[in-house]
Amino acid sequence: MKSPEKLQLPQYRKARLPNGMTLLLMEQHKLPLVSFDLILRSGSIADPAGAEGTASVTASLLRHGTQSRTAGEYSHDLDFIGGAFHAGATADYTSVSAEFMRKDLAAGLDLLAEPLLEPAFADVEVVKHLRQRMDGILAAKDQAQHVLAAYFNGYLFGGHPYGRPAGRRR
Repeated sequence: MKSPEKLQLPQYRKARLPNGMTLLLMEQHKLPLVSFDLILRSGSIADPAGAEGTASVTASLLRHGTQSRTAGEYSHDLDFIGGAFHAGATADYTSVSAEFMRKDLAAGLDLLAEPLLEPAFADVEVVKHLRQRMDGILAAKDQAQHVLAAYFNGYLFGGHPYGRPAGRRR
């Protein structure tokens, strides 16, 4: 492992877009892959009291269909180009990542943008996802190590948003 003083990041470019978004571009041409990582400054601590888990559930549902593709169609189209899409929320931020082959840039960008700009949140997908989450919560209660952190955070942070349960965190 390199010592911190010898660690150097590859060259990158930084730009501020008109909408205020900061863009960091780090080009690596050794592999024919395109990878995107988006970080939004809002996570589970922004969930309203009584609606804990909203950020986490919302992020998880992004892959479950858009205005123009069902969940199955979206997964099929993503798999067809060998792409990957993931979204999740932590306490402090929400992240979205996507990766696909450079030759599939146009299709990959569509599959990255569509859930962000045109999410569907279809009732059937929301209900199915919430049932899966509830099953996970019930199963976790059988193992102390899965619930210990939530109790510890509640004790440590009290009524602060860090002390509330927030669903699955990355």
